[in-house]
Amino acid sequence: MMTRTITLALILVGIMDVASLGTVSAFDPAALEELQARKQCPSCELSAADLHGARLDGADLNGTSLDVADLSGATLTGARMQKAHLIATNLSGADLRRADLTGAHAIAARLDGADLSGADLRGANLRGATLTGATLTAARLDGADLSGADLRGATLTGAHLDKAWLDNTIWVDGRLCAHSSVGACR
Repeated sequence: MMTRTITLALILVGIMDVASLGTVSAFDPAALEELQARKQCPSCELSAADLHGARLDGADLNGTSLDVADLSGATLTGARMQKAHLIATNLSGADLRRADLTGAHAIAARLDGADLSGADLRGANLRGATLTGATLTAARLDGADLSGADLRGATLTGAHLDKAWLDNTIWVDGRLCAHSSVGACR
């Protein structure tokens, strides 16, 4: 019962974080055309875009805003997404193997069942993100903020978590990491 209460509280905090962001602007149709034609659109405005199932292997999305976009089932193998804005973005089932998400802002993002094997998430903000059943084999999560994230059933074999913030994170086995957990769930 205590875990459910804490989980509900964390979800509400995540919703409040997203709600405090204000209005999300609609994506720029020209930017979407550029992305689809050339697989590059650095620093573009693609918030709320429907990219479900898109094939964007190796795409340059550095600094791109994809807040509340639908990238579920998308293929982003080796994509460059440094400092991308992925707040409340749906990346469920996405293929993000070897993607560079260094410094990405993925607060409350949905990454259920996503494959992030070998992905670089150093310094990424994943507060309140859902990564249930995600594959993070050999992923770089050094210095990432996973506070309040849900990692139940995720695979972390060989993942690097040096200095990763795990405050109130729901760990792979369902237990709640203690406040001030850094680098390991305590």
